[in-house]
Amino acid sequence: MKNPAKGNMYEVAAQEVRDLFAAHLDGAALPLVCVVSGSALGNEAQTALASSARSLGYGDACTFVTLDGPDGRLDASSLLLLMEGLDPLCVIAADGDAAHLLADAWRCPVPEGALSRPMGRPTVAFRSFEGMLGGSQDKQKAWALLKKLPRREA
Repeated sequence: MKNPAKGNMYEVAAQEVRDLFAAHLDGAALPLVCVVSGSALGNEAQTALASSARSLGYGDACTFVTLDGPDGRLDASSLLLLMEGLDPLCVIAADGDAAHLLADAWRCPVPEGALSRPMGRPTVAFRSFEGMLGGSQDKQKAWALLKKLPRREA
């Protein structure tokens, strides 16, 4: 086992959170972008969000957090612990469930359809990202909201 005292402090915290919440996580070990959703997103939505993160300069450092898991649903305090341990640069709430629980966890509003900065993290929230993938006009609205996240320069 790796000695945590010799690792990067961010890597150690992120690994501890990944171990604790493994049933709710999928994606990069050290995320720059966290996508939070009430239930697991379909492949089309995951691919679109990961592609958007790459387009904004975040590479493949995207993690998907699902509130519902085989061990039950995350509560606000668990989600707060998870988000602080992963420490992403920005957050995407893919649905209303995620936006509401993030607001409870952070104790501040996470408005749908707008950019906000709870806990200093640029965050965008959707009522239903998956629901917006059905039509080209809704896809354009979704992309316009995602583009409000800061672009990361290499």
